[in-house]
Amino acid sequence: MEREDEEHADRPVTKDRSSPEVRARRLGAAGQEKQRCDMDKSQLARASVRKAAQRGHDIREEDAEQVIDALFGTVDMAGVIAETLKHDEAVVAGSFGRFHADGGSAAFQPGKALTEYLHGTTP
Repeated sequence: MEREDEEHADRPVTKDRSSPEVRARRLGAAGQEKQRCDMDKSQLARASVRKAAQRGHDIREEDAEQVIDALFGTVDMAGVIAETLKHDEAVVAGSFGRFHADGGSAAFQPGKALTEYLHGTTP
């Protein structure tokens, strides 16, 4: 499977397990479904560095990866989000959403801005 989008060329292709309704929303103008790819930590760090550069900030990829590890944790160390949830507290990331514990499991409730963005109602 070839990728048309160079920005996502280094991401692995994964099987789309979305519902037919979700897949229908992703159809392009030509009626062809856009290829889905998952982003790993290194790709998230690179994308974060690019986004920060667009806003005039100079962040190294290594620093971005360390922040991601601190937030989400690693195999050897729990991250800030996990530690906060374990103490029965929530993490609110502005209008992105809210991480909270729900019956001993982690849960995420998307915020208004994220929901609107995903539905295509904001730029």
